[in-house]
Amino acid sequence: MPIAGRTRRAPGTASQYHLHAKKSRSSGAGKSPISSVSKVKYDLGLDDKDPHADRVKIALVDAPNDTPHSARNPLSVAAACEERARQSKFANSNTGQMMHFDAALPNNLSADRLAMLASDINKTISEQFKVPAFSGVHLDYGNFHIHSSIPLYTVRDDGKDGFYLGDRIDHAKRPDQREALGLPRQPAGELRELRQKIADLIGDAVAEELADHPDQEQARHISERWRHGHKTLSKQVEEAAKRGDLQFVLDNLNRDATRKEWPRPQSAGFTKSEKREQAEAYNLEAGKPSATPAPELITRTLANRMIDLAQKAQITTPEGFRMLARDHGLSVHWAPSKEGKGVQGVTFSAAGGPRVAGRRIGASLGTLQRELVWAERPEYRRFAPRKGPDWDDYQEKVKAAGIKPVDSGDKAIAVTLDRLANLEAQAVAQSNEKPQAAPAASLAESGPTGPQEVQSLRQRPKRQSNDPSFNKRATIPAPGGRPASGRAAPVSTSHKVKTMTIDAKALMASLSALPIDETTTAVVGAVGSAAAVRETMPSAIRPHTLSEQQKRLLLQAFDEREAARSGSFDGPLSLTKERLDHLKRQISQHGREEPEGGIYLKKRLFRTPIMAETDEHKEWREAQEKRRQHAEKLEGQISKMQKSALSDPDLLRALSGLEQVQADKLEQQRLEKLKSATSEYEKAIEQLNDAPFGFQRNQLFRTIKSATDAHPELAERERLRVLAVQRDATQQGDYEHDDDAVERRRRNRSRER
Repeated sequence: MPIAGRTRRAPGTASQYHLHAKKSRSSGAGKSPISSVSKVKYDLGLDDKDPHADRVKIALVDAPNDTPHSARNPLSVAAACEERARQSKFANSNTGQMMHFDAALPNNLSADRLAMLASDINKTISEQFKVPAFSGVHLDYGNFHIHSSIPLYTVRDDGKDGFYLGDRIDHAKRPDQREALGLPRQPAGELRELRQKIADLIGDAVAEELADHPDQEQARHISERWRHGHKTLSKQVEEAAKRGDLQFVLDNLNRDATRKEWPRPQSAGFTKSEKREQAEAYNLEAGKPSATPAPELITRTLANRMIDLAQKAQITTPEGFRMLARDHGLSVHWAPSKEGKGVQGVTFSAAGGPRVAGRRIGASLGTLQRELVWAERPEYRRFAPRKGPDWDDYQEKVKAAGIKPVDSGDKAIAVTLDRLANLEAQAVAQSNEKPQAAPAASLAESGPTGPQEVQSLRQRPKRQSNDPSFNKRATIPAPGGRPASGRAAPVSTSHKVKTMTIDAKALMASLSALPIDETTTAVVGAVGSAAAVRETMPSAIRPHTLSEQQKRLLLQAFDEREAARSGSFDGPLSLTKERLDHLKRQISQHGREEPEGGIYLKKRLFRTPIMAETDEHKEWREAQEKRRQHAEKLEGQISKMQKSALSDPDLLRALSGLEQVQADKLEQQRLEKLKSATSEYEKAIEQLNDAPFGFQRNQLFRTIKSATDAHPELAERERLRVLAVQRDATQQGDYEHDDDAVERRRRNRSRER
């Protein structure tokens, strides 16, 4: 019976490689196996009670040459490990019994190559830890994987055709014991080395399987994705850019990686140990984003892919390479030499993206000339030809190689701007519904005719105590006939400037910069009665009246707008926050590394002792202060950008549109969940009539309850259904009078409730 495959949460191009390691222990902490015997039975398909034991197609046993024959029995070794863990000097419920691995396997390999790959993996694990290894290959539907188990104790020959377990293997020894053996205190590096070895084995197997694939470029990408799957996602993207795997970069550049090694959420209150600190430091390094900016990564990927395609089509002319790149959404620009018509450099740019120097992405002019076997350096031409003999030769080579032009630049932009499409449409529609402010008249048109007296703009304001109008009562009556009260405000002699805001249509601009109208200023009281530009901010919206949800929408829109204007894939606000978070983690980690004894009491002859500081502690303190100052600077930048975003008139005018888009998005998500829950509910109702009493029927009731608790529509539907069932049971009760029928109806009603 096939097992249902798991739904992929990552893109189809993402690497499917993973390798998990857990120790069996009686406490079951961290979802670890409680019994090594039960785990080995499950892995090798030896459990008679497992209805899916037939999915284990291959069972493997590998051991060092000096291992006794009796120690090749997996169940005997597992039982001995359980008993040995209970007899340990420091035995408790967390004492490890065996270590268990599970690794993903490709599902496109032939049976012989899959068996050979599984054998190589099992041998590698046995050789890595120098103990017997027991593996079982599970061929679930769409989820091929291998389970391996090794004892955490050395296996010794007892001289009586048997074996016994000795001390712990080097991998499982305590940090002090590992250090005495010349090994690192923590064994995390050994697991990373094992992950890399198994990834290389799988990559080689996939490459051999796809050796006769018609599309060798795609075959190479598939095998390399497995080979680099043990690295962090940012490193995988960089490796994909080096080999020209464009689709992998586009699909995985902006998504978040799945953290499989981050400490559990409840571990924050535990006592810090050296192992946990090193694990957090490693995960902090692994979670860093790529140091290369996103536009540069995409440009590097396109350039490397163009080099591969040019070699495939045997295009050996500079202009032919430019034409090939142009047909795939990449522009190649020659940098003219200062002497003559020669070329001294090359730059690349994807459609709508910034120019990137070739030497920054590993495609300098010398590299192109060497890789593509150019006879001589290119001559400067502003644009690649679209007709002539070079164009005809290029078309013939591309057609013979079977290369079809693909505008990859538009795909790269679409990946970044896809989430802005609905937001931009709503913002533009909202701005079209509201009347736009009339353009301000020029100073020449708005100024009065005839000579006018010009007052100084930089006049120093008077003090309130010397201003006669300060103590004078207001002579203008208040509205509504009420008597005027209070002092009149002093006349401001400084000029007032109001700025015309930019057009709201440019709020969600694309990567290409949109033209923005120049601001028009009008000086009140300087040259006649110049017309001031009316401020278009809605009077009911002010920064202090915004809710938290509205503030989040404004900050997100501000960040996306600034990113689009600058031509980058990340906004300045999000980048600054990421830098600040990284800096705070550095401050926290550096704070735990304070040198011991850095502040001490210095004794002086015939004088009072004073507190002194060592040079090492001084360097540590100054570095910590520098980091804190940098953090305060970043916080100031973030506060300034947030203040600017929350008071931006364009964003405030488009706020209603942003809220509508957010509401539509939430409503769409709710409808999708309701649709899915309705499908599960109806399926459970259909199976309910035929399901026997027991575990399966209880599972159906749990499905119905979870669906009705989350959605009121389904709750009302379920209430009507229960009433109908009870009514039918009542009608059938007129014809049944025996005690068995009454008991049966009572059980049915209790289960329906």
